[in-house]
Amino acid sequence: MKDNDPSEGYLLLPSFTEQFSTYSLYHFSKDALNFTGTYEVPEFVKGTFSFDENSKNVYIHSSPSKKLKLNKIEQNQDEFNNINEDIKLLNGKAEEKNAISISKYLNNNQYLVKTFDINKDGFSDKIISSKPYEGEDLLLFLGDNSSNYKFVLKTTNFSQDGGNQISDIKQTKDGFVLVTVFPDRGDSRSNYYISSSNESFILKKIEQESYSWQDGYTETCIQNFNFDLKNTLESLSNTIAKTKSDCTKKFDKKK
Repeated sequence: MKDNDPSEGYLLLPSFTEQFSTYSLYHFSKDALNFTGTYEVPEFVKGTFSFDENSKNVYIHSSPSKKLKLNKIEQNQDEFNNINEDIKLLNGKAEEKNAISISKYLNNNQYLVKTFDINKDGFSDKIISSKPYEGEDLLLFLGDNSSNYKFVLKTTNFSQDGGNQISDIKQTKDGFVLVTVFPDRGDSRSNYYISSSNESFILKKIEQESYSWQDGYTETCIQNFNFDLKNTLESLSNTIAKTKSDCTKKFDKKK
């Protein structure tokens, strides 16, 4: 902390190399986190630390009367590049934040691509999903009047290991619906209805339909939500598990 200002200061974190025990020093401010340097120590010790901005020396104070000076380690360009990537992640500038490019998904046979106006702003958008057995990714890119696509969301296509797989993505009046089916037999189908407004995507309803050929009926179960898909997948899973289903059965007509 600098000058008793909690929004700015230095952070010293233990780290390791193949040869040495080291500490990494970072300078933080209200809007950024920047790497300052790596410092070698004979062994890790407990205590407080201080940083001399003039000499760039770091000291660990293991007691009021004892302090240990750390030796700064020179680093090559590759090491700095790796550190800079870590800093981007810590600053919330990871690939998923803004820099996912649509080009890696187009003309890729591992992905299903749908094009329509998701959020009804007059511009075509892209919904990209992993194909069956290729993964669970669902990515949304919003288009603009220059035919550019901005990445806005990465979430799940609701495919399940050993269960239903993504089958189709259809446009609706207020967004789109993800359709998943059990691949070997058509006895199980789930529709996930998602509404959109600007860059907001809300899971509104899951409609599950299954057929019991032994008992001759189709069961339809509906769960209603208002879940923002920008929340975590863990939160999504918990919400689905805790939401009550309203189920009805329709029996086959006897001949």
